[in-house]
Amino acid sequence: MRVLLLAHKPPYPIIDGGCKAIESSLMALVNAGVSVDLLTFTTHKHPGKGEWPNHENFNFYKVPIDTRVKTFPAIKALIQNKSYNLNRFKSKAWRTQFQELTSKNTYDIIHAESLFSLADLDWIKSITSTPVIYRSHNVEASIWFDLKEASGGLKKPYLNLLAKQIKKAEMEIAKNVTGIIAIQFEDEKWYSDLGIQHTTTLLPSQDTFGDSDYKNNSFYHLGAMDWQPNLEGVQWLIEEIWPMVLKEIPEAKLSLAGKNFPKDVKGFKGINLEGEVESSHEFIQSHGIALIPLKSGGGIKIKLLEAAALGKPVVSTSKGLEGTDLGEDEVFLGNTAQEFADAMIEAWKKEDVRGDKGRRLKTWARKNLGPEACQKSLVSFYKEILEA
Repeated sequence: MRVLLLAHKPPYPIIDGGCKAIESSLMALVNAGVSVDLLTFTTHKHPGKGEWPNHENFNFYKVPIDTRVKTFPAIKALIQNKSYNLNRFKSKAWRTQFQELTSKNTYDIIHAESLFSLADLDWIKSITSTPVIYRSHNVEASIWFDLKEASGGLKKPYLNLLAKQIKKAEMEIAKNVTGIIAIQFEDEKWYSDLGIQHTTTLLPSQDTFGDSDYKNNSFYHLGAMDWQPNLEGVQWLIEEIWPMVLKEIPEAKLSLAGKNFPKDVKGFKGINLEGEVESSHEFIQSHGIALIPLKSGGGIKIKLLEAAALGKPVVSTSKGLEGTDLGEDEVFLGNTAQEFADAMIEAWKKEDVRGDKGRRLKTWARKNLGPEACQKSLVSFYKEILEA
């Protein structure tokens, strides 16, 4: 079997959840013996530099694209009532590379990671009859509707318009692909309700399982701040939740890691800003309790899966657990600032409870996130499509 895998950003280096999700699909295919050609955009945020893995049945092709927001194209899209977020991922150079690959090679499946790699779906279908599988990282419109609800003033109607535009484009793309692989069960239902015949859910696999030191009660958050739900969550954590935690536990420590952190974070007591880290695994293992203070954002959270695979105690909102069947048996849960602070305080004080929840979380991860399960599910879904 030969697959052309399309990505809106390179999987390497793995610097955020999106990269990890793409890498999970890529490695599942490669390890299952599938020949994969990866066609990916590279951007100013994700230049794709550094060392890439070398596999006999894996080739990659990079196409640079400028996705920075520009005033005139944004206004043009607004007037035309089209999604500018999606239009930024259309490229003549990408079309040329795609056409070259599909003319030289015969692919059984075109697998597209995220909505943005299918910005040119109509054109793709005009030149090839190969089945197109859309691997959805989230229902993109839900993120924008969540952000709209959390905003105010003139920003609210503008975000509402952007949400409606992306939803319209998302529904059109979903109805015009051969099959959809959702990243969480709630998303699969959303696509099924649109009448999509071939859908499945595939959680991103984790290849790093390990043990945690439950004596370590330091807090940490890992996430890129160029994703608005992360930024919103960390601001909520710092401004509303952290002062309540410090009042009860003056010696508490919180480490924040990820790219593009706001500069004003540094002045808060007990907070250590580590910025972009070289190894997320080493950062996670050097700290005790994972925090997922998300109030918006769709899709399953890679930071949750990484923590689960290592058996880390986790304090999360319900939004942070979306896409899983996890609950208070496995994590400390809080949805208001006071509830989240209370959950952090309990996690910090009770070693036996955080150890119990961490071990239950790891058991769940081993059952649901192993690479073998991911490989089997993905290839099985491909065969279902090809035999339909």
